[in-house]
Amino acid sequence: MEERMISHLHKNKYLFNVLALLSVATSMVACQGSQSGAQMPPPEVTVIKVNRSSMDINNTLTGRLEPVRKAEVRARIPGVLKKIYFQEGSYVKQGDPLFLIDDKPARAQVAQAQAQYTQATSQLNKISPLLQSGAVSRTEYDNARTNMQAAKATLQSARINLDYAHIKAPISGRIGKTYETEGALVGQGQPTLLAVIQQENPLKIDLNLSVNDYMKLKHYAQEAKSDIEGLPFSIILSDGTFYPKQGRILFTDTSINEDTGQITIKGEIQNQENLLLPGLFVKVQIKVGSIPNVFAIPVNAVDLNDSGGAVIVVNQDGTYALRQINIINQNKDYIYSTDGLKDGELVLIDGKMKLMLQPKKVTYKLASAVQTQANPPTDENTPTDDDNELENKT
Repeated sequence: MEERMISHLHKNKYLFNVLALLSVATSMVACQGSQSGAQMPPPEVTVIKVNRSSMDINNTLTGRLEPVRKAEVRARIPGVLKKIYFQEGSYVKQGDPLFLIDDKPARAQVAQAQAQYTQATSQLNKISPLLQSGAVSRTEYDNARTNMQAAKATLQSARINLDYAHIKAPISGRIGKTYETEGALVGQGQPTLLAVIQQENPLKIDLNLSVNDYMKLKHYAQEAKSDIEGLPFSIILSDGTFYPKQGRILFTDTSINEDTGQITIKGEIQNQENLLLPGLFVKVQIKVGSIPNVFAIPVNAVDLNDSGGAVIVVNQDGTYALRQINIINQNKDYIYSTDGLKDGELVLIDGKMKLMLQPKKVTYKLASAVQTQANPPTDENTPTDDDNELENKT
């Protein structure tokens, strides 16, 4: 595991240059002392206090955000588009008016159908009493009743078409661009697409896991005495930062895709601030395990060597010493180690060049905040580029 972790820390070679220049530095100090007759004050360096914590094992996948609900708004009757009631990109509520198609033809059809229905109803009412006396036959009565029912259906259809002229939002959500302009003839032949509404909060995401990754996730859920459904995940944006809210896994497919050999899981994430957009590809980080008792050390504090790495440990009295550590993992910001340090020790992160003069002691200040990376909403650290990566909880 250690072999795959050592890759990109060549910028921190100063420490070994320090050892090579110690004899020169000693001469420089003696020379300066004879010239000035005064002892130089100890240099100030910056340190952090290290403590063991749990390191998360994460799986990083790529998925595409999709709206939970999406509706195409179409013209369902032919006519001229008379009015558009909304601004493109605005939020609309279910039932809000969106478009008006010229409704004069539809109103005329309703009036005609109403007249036919009134006439058919009147005719049926006239002959109904005559059926009992035998003045009209059962066939005449049935025909009148059928005509009334047909006229009623025609009236209902005409009223529906009139409603279709007044197009309303079928769902609540953000409406996109309009595909037609006022004055356009729409609804000829087939329903004309006018706009699309997407419900952007919450958003859903589909993720495809290998069987191996799925089994790791299932094993972690069992250890946590939970189901995969309900496990949290974090979204990593294109700039490397974490989206401030976590999502939840909602659904796991019951079978493996025969073509890809993968299993699909579906998740959902809240998007009240509309920071996320439907169709956006994002990285998704899912925790699949953890390793206890791990030190997280900033990259700039570690120098690599054949045995792992080395750091400078500063003691409370200002003395300092080189300390060998092992390396079990790393990312662009942190080195992870389990051996070579103790809880509460101070590790130098800034000021290595000041040690080239080999002072006996240093003064130090604690870093106020070592914020070298964005943190996920659970205060876990940024993942590595590997699919299965180890993270330290801050």
